[in-house]
Amino acid sequence: MNAKLACLRDVVHQYAKKVCRKRICNLEVPCRLMVGFIGPDGVGKSDFTALIAGVRRIQQGHIEVLGGN
Repeated sequence: MNAKLACLRDVVHQYAKKVCRKRICNLEVPCRLMVGFIGPDGVGKSDFTALIAGVRRIQQGHIEVLGGN
């Protein structure tokens, strides 16, 4: 069984006119696997974790965590 912790499809998040994240196609985070976001300051690592956690409201796209929206 390939359980998924999170699935992100076509997610876009932006502040004012600046698009911070372009579309992410079919990012799936499987259960029982440690993952990390690596990158320089300001590229959206915290935004994506906040979207997955439900702390930020999704603006565009679809996020499913543990089988629910």
